[in-house]
Amino acid sequence: MTIGGFNGADPTPTVAQLETMVKAGELRYVLVGDGDGGGGGPGGGSSSSELSTWAQDHGTAVDDAGVSSGTLYEVSA
Repeated sequence: MTIGGFNGADPTPTVAQLETMVKAGELRYVLVGDGDGGGGGPGGGSSSSELSTWAQDHGTAVDDAGVSSGTLYEVSA
């Protein structure tokens, strides 16, 4: 799932929806990009910065994830 899509116009989940997905076991990892402060698109969800903050507050950075940009978080609700 991408947050906002290429142009920022894709619907984004709210923080509550993201948390529900984690609690239901539908989502385990969140990749937070470097400088991720963009806004949510017209889909009416949360901004990516709110979602990134939630992931950082509720997750543990995966140091050996091998991502080239950003930080991968294993999240739990």
